[in-house]
Amino acid sequence: MIIIPKRHLFVLMLGVVMLTSCLSGLQPLPDTLEDLDLSLSIPVAKAEIGLSGTYHKGLPNINLGLNVPDWAKYDTLYFTDTVAVDLYKIFENSDNIKYLAFKINIWNQFPVKGHLNIHFADNAGNIIYSFEPVEIKDGSPIIRNGDLLLIRSGYSKANVEFDLTKIESIRVASFLVFEMKINLVDKENIYLFEYFDQFKMDCQIGARIDFILKDI
Repeated sequence: MIIIPKRHLFVLMLGVVMLTSCLSGLQPLPDTLEDLDLSLSIPVAKAEIGLSGTYHKGLPNINLGLNVPDWAKYDTLYFTDTVAVDLYKIFENSDNIKYLAFKINIWNQFPVKGHLNIHFADNAGNIIYSFEPVEIKDGSPIIRNGDLLLIRSGYSKANVEFDLTKIESIRVASFLVFEMKINLVDKENIYLFEYFDQFKMDCQIGARIDFILKDI
């Protein structure tokens, strides 16, 4: 028969209570590594749009005879950019993906609305997938005594979920193509045209991937 001193017995009981408390909230470990669900968020591409990067088409058709810049005499300004993308982190786990979504975030300082079309393209520039157009909300600049004091960006977003068919369709994607239209028809913004070279629009695309860890 082993006799434990009261002081040692108290320390032993305290240790058991503490160990039980620490383990009480833990879930059982998975039987295999393939039972581990992981979530990964990655940046995919971004584009910054300024007035200098825009262009127009056709003949002038608005604000004719007014003292405005030449570009402000067209009802629509266009912007196109092509950005290289690397989808390796998506496709290295493509056989185990449970969920894939692309999130599009747009911050627009221009005090006008617009539309943005985004496409995945292959190495030859062929469009292989197109997102639904995103409507761009206008920004709200604050002008005082002729000075631009503050710009409240209009924020637009879209979340696009991909099923397995869509995932396979972008396997050979090498580029993202941004095509934007800015609408200048709103005559209330004519006095702001002189500040347009100080405005910009930022578009960022990220991906969230939920997958099951491969056996190792």
